[in-house]
Amino acid sequence: MVNFLLIVLISFLIVFIYFKANNLRTKTAYIFIYLGMAFLLLMGYLIVYPLLSGREVNLSVIEDISGSTRTFFSWLGTTFTNVVETTGNIISGDWIKDNLTKEPPKNKS
Repeated sequence: MVNFLLIVLISFLIVFIYFKANNLRTKTAYIFIYLGMAFLLLMGYLIVYPLLSGREVNLSVIEDISGSTRTFFSWLGTTFTNVVETTGNIISGDWIKDNLTKEPPKNKS
Protein backbone atom coordinates (compact mmCIF):
# COMPACT_ATOMS: atom_id res chain seq x y z
CA MET A 1 0.00 0.00 0.00
CA VAL A 2 2.80 2.39 0.91
CA ASN A 3 4.69 1.61 -2.31
CA PHE A 4 1.63 2.40 -4.41
CA LEU A 5 1.09 5.70 -2.59
CA LEU A 6 4.74 6.62 -3.02
CA ILE A 7 4.62 5.94 -6.77
CA VAL A 8 1.44 7.99 -7.15
CA LEU A 9 2.90 10.86 -5.11
CA ILE A 10 6.16 10.96 -7.06
CA SER A 11 4.40 10.77 -10.43
CA PHE A 12 2.03 13.56 -9.38
CA LEU A 13 5.00 15.63 -8.27
CA ILE A 14 6.80 15.10 -11.59
CA VAL A 15 3.75 16.13 -13.63
CA PHE A 16 3.19 19.13 -11.37
CA ILE A 17 6.81 20.23 -11.75
CA TYR A 18 6.63 19.88 -15.52
CA PHE A 19 3.53 22.04 -15.91
CA LYS A 20 4.61 24.64 -13.36
CA ALA A 21 8.13 24.95 -14.79
CA ASN A 22 6.74 25.75 -18.24
CA ASN A 23 4.70 28.68 -16.93
CA LEU A 24 7.17 30.33 -14.56
CA ARG A 25 9.79 32.96 -15.21
CA THR A 26 12.24 31.54 -12.72
CA LYS A 27 12.19 27.96 -13.88
CA THR A 28 15.52 26.98 -12.39
CA ALA A 29 14.70 28.10 -8.86
CA TYR A 30 11.39 26.27 -8.82
CA ILE A 31 12.91 23.15 -10.29
CA PHE A 32 15.47 23.09 -7.47
CA ILE A 33 12.74 23.68 -4.90
CA TYR A 34 10.63 20.83 -6.25
CA LEU A 35 13.64 18.54 -6.57
CA GLY A 36 14.46 19.32 -2.95
CA MET A 37 10.92 18.43 -1.93
CA ALA A 38 11.09 15.20 -3.91
CA PHE A 39 14.46 14.43 -2.33
CA LEU A 40 13.03 14.95 1.17
CA LEU A 41 10.07 12.70 0.37
CA LEU A 42 12.32 10.01 -1.05
CA MET A 43 14.74 10.20 1.87
CA GLY A 44 11.82 10.14 4.28
CA TYR A 45 10.59 6.95 2.69
CA LEU A 46 14.03 5.35 2.51
CA ILE A 47 14.77 6.19 6.15
CA VAL A 48 11.41 5.54 7.77
CA TYR A 49 10.53 2.31 5.96
CA PRO A 50 13.52 0.24 7.19
CA LEU A 51 13.07 1.62 10.70
CA LEU A 52 9.43 0.62 10.79
CA SER A 53 9.70 -2.68 8.92
CA GLY A 54 10.64 -4.62 12.07
CA ARG A 55 7.82 -3.11 14.13
CA GLU A 56 4.09 -3.56 14.07
CA VAL A 57 3.31 -0.12 12.65
CA ASN A 58 0.13 0.44 10.69
CA LEU A 59 0.46 3.52 8.51
CA SER A 60 -3.28 3.69 8.00
CA VAL A 61 -3.76 4.63 11.69
CA ILE A 62 -3.32 8.32 12.51
CA GLU A 63 -1.38 7.66 15.76
CA ASP A 64 1.24 5.60 13.96
CA ILE A 65 1.53 8.16 11.16
CA SER A 66 2.01 11.01 13.64
CA GLY A 67 4.58 9.01 15.61
CA SER A 68 6.52 8.19 12.45
CA THR A 69 6.36 11.82 11.33
CA ARG A 70 7.58 13.07 14.71
CA THR A 71 10.45 10.58 14.66
CA PHE A 72 11.49 11.60 11.14
CA PHE A 73 11.40 15.34 11.79
CA SER A 74 13.21 14.88 15.10
CA TRP A 75 15.94 13.03 13.22
CA LEU A 76 15.97 15.69 10.50
CA GLY A 77 16.26 18.49 13.10
CA THR A 78 19.11 16.72 14.86
CA THR A 79 20.90 16.26 11.54
CA PHE A 80 20.45 19.96 10.72
CA THR A 81 21.81 20.95 14.16
CA ASN A 82 24.86 18.74 13.67
CA VAL A 83 25.54 20.22 10.22
CA VAL A 84 25.28 23.76 11.63
CA GLU A 85 27.66 22.97 14.50
CA THR A 86 30.16 21.28 12.19
CA THR A 87 30.05 24.20 9.76
CA GLY A 88 30.57 26.65 12.62
CA ASN A 89 33.59 24.70 13.84
CA ILE A 90 35.05 24.61 10.34
CA ILE A 91 34.58 28.34 9.87
CA SER A 92 36.11 29.24 13.23
CA GLY A 93 39.22 27.17 12.57
CA ASP A 94 42.55 28.81 11.78
CA TRP A 95 43.13 27.90 8.15
CA ILE A 96 46.28 29.97 7.63
CA LYS A 97 49.53 28.33 8.67
CA ASP A 98 51.24 31.57 9.61
CA ASN A 99 49.49 34.90 9.94
CA LEU A 100 51.61 36.93 7.55
CA THR A 101 49.97 40.28 8.32
CA LYS A 102 51.33 40.40 11.88
CA GLU A 103 54.93 39.53 11.09
CA PRO A 104 57.43 42.37 11.22
CA PRO A 105 58.86 43.35 7.85
CA LYS A 106 62.06 41.55 6.95
CA ASN A 107 65.22 43.49 6.20
CA LYS A 108 66.72 42.72 2.82
CA SER A 109 70.25 43.56 3.86
